[in-house]
Amino acid sequence: MNNEGKKEYLNRYQQARARFDDISEEMLRIRSEACKISPAVRDIPSGGNFFNDRIGRAVERLEACAEEMEKEATAMERCMLEVKAVIASVSDEVLRRILELRYINGYTWEQIAEKMNYTWRHILRLHGEALKRVIVCHTGVL
Repeated sequence: MNNEGKKEYLNRYQQARARFDDISEEMLRIRSEACKISPAVRDIPSGGNFFNDRIGRAVERLEACAEEMEKEATAMERCMLEVKAVIASVSDEVLRRILELRYINGYTWEQIAEKMNYTWRHILRLHGEALKRVIVCHTGVL
């Protein structure tokens, strides 16, 4: 895999984290809606009430949607762990830190340079060296 492919692979962390955060928020919203509806369903007398059936089906759909989102969130989490493991496999501490700051924390080149006390040009050179040491075993997640 060339350096562009490696960068694309490593950038999956930020993409997965953003999607994971979106899914988590949506799951909370869905479950909150289901919790609001559920007491109403229990308080309505049974006996084949059409309204009761509709609310019950709505709650079931909300729960099914939340379960699907949970599966996707698990896949995003797996992707993030995979990228972290690839970065952790870089043995040189300085190069590994550059990769972590860039791809895990989302820092700009300038922020990385300031944090590590280097010029941004030197950080770019080190980044190139770090990419050479990245070994990607792509699993197809994301």
